[in-house]
Amino acid sequence: SLNLGRRLFIARFSAAQPQVRKVKKPGKTECVSFHDGTGAITTKIDLTLVPPASFAVYKDYANGEGKWQRVRLSKPFLVSSTPTTVAQFRAFAPEVNVQLGKQNDAPVVNVTWYDAINYCNLLSGHVGLDEAYVVSPRGAKWKGVNCEGYRLMTDAEWDYACFGEQVGTLGVAEIDKVAWVKDNSEGVVHPVGLKAPNQWGLYDMLGNVCEWVFDWLDRKSTRLNSSHLGI
Repeated sequence: SLNLGRRLFIARFSAAQPQVRKVKKPGKTECVSFHDGTGAITTKIDLTLVPPASFAVYKDYANGEGKWQRVRLSKPFLVSSTPTTVAQFRAFAPEVNVQLGKQNDAPVVNVTWYDAINYCNLLSGHVGLDEAYVVSPRGAKWKGVNCEGYRLMTDAEWDYACFGEQVGTLGVAEIDKVAWVKDNSEGVVHPVGLKAPNQWGLYDMLGNVCEWVFDWLDRKSTRLNSSHLGI
């Protein structure tokens, strides 16, 4: 599943009017809405601001050693309030021929990392933002934190968006309130937004399905990393 840092899309109808991007509270939240030929809203995506931060994470290195290390996120970033749903993904990436899921309001599954970043670029194009990724046969390159297009979070951003100041320290009772896990899910994927949100107002950051991020955990580097590099 995708829980994208500044991202998402919605339906492209043949009779659709230009898509509308509305900011509800500048700097705090954002609502991206899409309209059909009658002007009715067909889909909307709510995003919530996660502030810049410096926080500690425990890094387990390849040599078997581990230690706490501080990570700095230099800029605030907007994150969709729920993972991308099946309906949202189907609307903008109909060419992806995989079983995305059975319920329109469930998080999308079975998509590749490239499917995810192409989805981000599609949404950016629809609302008039610069696409965040340059994709070629050789791979994909992110244009960086100064590009306003929708994108995947970095690993470091995901950690902070998920746990906040208390990275990785949720207890069993707290996890049951915010996440679908083995003990409460009955082995099935659930629609988004049914559990309680976290401190930022984000739903389903833990549990239910796996989520793509842009980068990966570097088990060799011991230097302080910024948001454009992750951890």
